[in-house]
Amino acid sequence: MRPLHQKILLLGLLALLMGAWIYRTSQQRQLERSREEIGKARQEIRVISQMKALWDRKDLGEKLDHLVHTLPESTLKRYEKKRHRADLALEHLEGKRLNAFLRGLSVLPIQIVSLSIAREGKVYRLECRCKW
Repeated sequence: MRPLHQKILLLGLLALLMGAWIYRTSQQRQLERSREEIGKARQEIRVISQMKALWDRKDLGEKLDHLVHTLPESTLKRYEKKRHRADLALEHLEGKRLNAFLRGLSVLPIQIVSLSIAREGKVYRLECRCKW
């Protein structure tokens, strides 16, 4: 074989080797990305199943009842609870009571569908719809 042919063959083999190396590293990156995506999906499934377990608890309605009934009766305008939904309207709330109620509401594992807070002078009016 001539030296020129050997050099061409060597360059061809080197190019083939570089192509194989580039393909291998790209496949490794793709595999790592897919593993990360699978890990994230598993984590999301875990979180969703934990939330489902929290939402299926029977005492959520009772805890919401307890939270609402800690407020004075004069502030309670409307409180309707049906199955896994609640509709609530409060009037003449002082700032401290409003903050305490919202803190207690935020601790419960419920989904707040709508929340409206309006200030009327020194007192507040709150309307809330939530579900669990």
